[in-house]
Amino acid sequence: MINRKRNIDLSRGLAGLALAAAIIGVPAVSLAAAACEPPRNNKWTEWLRAQDAAGGHAFKCHVSKTPGNLAGRISGRGGHRGDTCQQVDTASSFTNASAFARATADTLRTNWRIVAGGRRELVLHGGAAETIGIIVSETNPGRGWSRCANARGYFCKPAKNWTVVLRNDGQGKCHLHTAYPS
Repeated sequence: MINRKRNIDLSRGLAGLALAAAIIGVPAVSLAAAACEPPRNNKWTEWLRAQDAAGGHAFKCHVSKTPGNLAGRISGRGGHRGDTCQQVDTASSFTNASAFARATADTLRTNWRIVAGGRRELVLHGGAAETIGIIVSETNPGRGWSRCANARGYFCKPAKNWTVVLRNDGQGKCHLHTAYPS
């Protein structure tokens, strides 16, 4: 007797989930649409990494970055990870995945279905009572900014506001495209 086993590596992101869904008969569209559903188990770091694997860049570019990392992204001398994190005039980062979750969780849990339901893009804005991250600029934009302690020649500002962008690819797949302190 021949023993045929199907080995499915579910750690390969959405492709593995879609393959597993096809094998067990679950419609891939519902699994793919749920990809942008915020975690119910509060494992935000894992969820953010999955969103980046689905086409986003929030975790790679906007979570746990130091002022030095952000200054490097602005100057083009590193910290921008090639095409993933574009060179910008002003860069920002959530302090960590917990700060991201505290600031955005309720709004994401309330609104992700709008994008999963077919809307191409949804931009959400909000604010937090406490500081959730930092914004870095090469020039002094004005009030509330000061010289960065560990990024010489740059200006820093604590961030309490945020922006989140959810996207749908038009084929039933949605993901967190980006999220950043603003």
